[in-house]
Amino acid sequence: MKKITVLILFTLFMFSAVVNAQKSNLIKTSLTSPFLKTYVIAYERVVNENVGAQLGFYYTGASTLDVQFSGFAITPEFRYYLSEEKAAPNGAFIAPFFRYQSFTLEDQENIASANFTGIGGGLLIGIQRVFKETISLSAFIGPSYISPSVEYNDPGNEFFDKGSGGFWARAGVNIGIAF
Repeated sequence: MKKITVLILFTLFMFSAVVNAQKSNLIKTSLTSPFLKTYVIAYERVVNENVGAQLGFYYTGASTLDVQFSGFAITPEFRYYLSEEKAAPNGAFIAPFFRYQSFTLEDQENIASANFTGIGGGLLIGIQRVFKETISLSAFIGPSYISPSVEYNDPGNEFFDKGSGGFWARAGVNIGIAF
């Protein structure tokens, strides 16, 4: 076990030494999500001058129409930066992503509830800038596809539309700290 720990620490050290010309880690949150009662945190690691890998997590406790949502999503994302003048994490990017989400759904009268699980992915286009080598600001948009699975706790009260999967849009504006 000790050898594995040393090997992992050595690998992480060597990985971090690859990109030392600028800060290669970012922690970000969404500027728009609090208005939707959704809370987002994402970590991006610059892999080389054109590539970044990001892992996002969000939690929600939102209400829409007659349904209360509570749950989370995990979104791994690969970012390819297109700028020839600036190195990652600056510039325009394209980003394929995968998403797993799990929600508990309840109607407003607490008569029926369901568990919703969605698996999907998509492709984003966006731009990110790091100001004063510390503050990051990014904006992105793109199509997303979700394949849903809904399990009703009371099958007689199927209040949630099973067709909630399919194509959606994913968009956002994030602010963060580079280190």
